[in-house]
Amino acid sequence: MISRMIKTVLAGSVVLAAAMTAGAQTSLRPTDMSTDEAGMWYQVDKIEQQAKTAGVRVTDPQLMQYVQDVTCKVTGPDCPQIRPYIINAGVFNASMYPNGMMLVNSGLLLRAENEAQLACVIGHEYGHFKELHSLERWRKAKSLANLSIVFQMAAGAAGAGSEAGLGAQLMTFLLQQSFSREHEREADNIGFQMAAAAGYDVAECADVWINLISEQEASSFKKVRKRGKGINLFSSHPVPKDRAAKLKAMAKSTPGGTDIGKVRHDVATEKFYAQWLETELLAKDFDRHIHLYNQLKVRGRPAGTSDYYVGEAYRKRKSEGDRERAALAWEAAASAQGTPPQVWRSLGEHYRRNKQKPQALDAYRKYLAAAPAAPDRELIAAYIDRLKP
Repeated sequence: MISRMIKTVLAGSVVLAAAMTAGAQTSLRPTDMSTDEAGMWYQVDKIEQQAKTAGVRVTDPQLMQYVQDVTCKVTGPDCPQIRPYIINAGVFNASMYPNGMMLVNSGLLLRAENEAQLACVIGHEYGHFKELHSLERWRKAKSLANLSIVFQMAAGAAGAGSEAGLGAQLMTFLLQQSFSREHEREADNIGFQMAAAAGYDVAECADVWINLISEQEASSFKKVRKRGKGINLFSSHPVPKDRAAKLKAMAKSTPGGTDIGKVRHDVATEKFYAQWLETELLAKDFDRHIHLYNQLKVRGRPAGTSDYYVGEAYRKRKSEGDRERAALAWEAAASAQGTPPQVWRSLGEHYRRNKQKPQALDAYRKYLAAAPAAPDRELIAAYIDRLKP
């Protein structure tokens, strides 16, 4: 089991570990840096230095400013202490560290329907920061020392400045920092109140988890998790159904604002939509991807891009009938707005393999017209020559 975990880290587990690492405390450092607590500070500072230059970090100025603005709305006077980093990681979560570093995954930005939902999650992480939860967890982490050494060795083997090394460091911190259910509930309450005080519609806080429950129910890996195989890194978190129910009840009794911020959120994230859908496919949980992409389309994301990646998920899943399902999704994408050029290439490949020469020829020509500088232009041009009557 450990060897499998190390392999995951070295293969780029920064995506998983950054997504699942959680928690923080005040950014005030201990005066005595010889204490156990000082070890935690050293570790998180090292992780932040690696995160600054990691290839998975998203550095787009407009997106960074958007996340910073939402963070400041929620955290108010504590905002100067908090430094958000956006990570291209296909898992829903944000995480915060005791030195003020906060990681926001693309998986969260993709799934949040609006700014209010994003604010609820950021507020939750701020709750851990405010309540000094990390120090308490650190003191309880002694029994994980040997496993931590394994991951530190993996980080050294990968190279201190590498993305794999960052993944190992994040995984080590994760293993040492498992929240209690009580801490999670406290953070939920604080995040809810902070979002309400910032003027957000707090009814959106429950919807975050309702959407996630629906996505998890569709997962290809659901049966494996039920049999208890693998490692449940969310074992200390409240069951999402309980969480959603409590947040929904709180929204009925707590006066919040009316700000949802859907347009702001869509504008800030729209140019990354295709990239983030591509990142999601790395998990190979294709049933979940198909469900998620269809839901994103219903929520107002670009239909052409959504349908194209539904087709990609079918193509990669390779179950019986999936080639036909993929083609139907691509054909839907071809008639929708926001169609990426790859739709025509995928359709061309499908038609060519099924000996539908006129349709393949038309699709390939449309692909080159939509993407004249395509890297595979010569190959597609050769296909076109062969398909000409």
